[in-house]
Amino acid sequence: MIFDFSKLKGLMREKGFTQETVAQKINIAYSTLNLKLNGNTYLGQDEILKLANLLGIQKEEFYDYFFTIKVEKTKQIK
Repeated sequence: MIFDFSKLKGLMREKGFTQETVAQKINIAYSTLNLKLNGNTYLGQDEILKLANLLGIQKEEFYDYFFTIKVEKTKQIK
């Protein structure tokens, strides 16, 4: 299952952060954060909590930012 982090990435930009600065602030490597935000590996609970605290995401909003399933576009068969 791949999660859609586009809303999370948008909030990061809105708050003036790059992926590199976010990675530094939550104490993980930039490349690790990039892999996670692009669906190649999962965010851990501790990372979700650190991101939420950094970006001001409330618990009620966790689903929208961290657990929205990415929907793949499919080709129409003619």
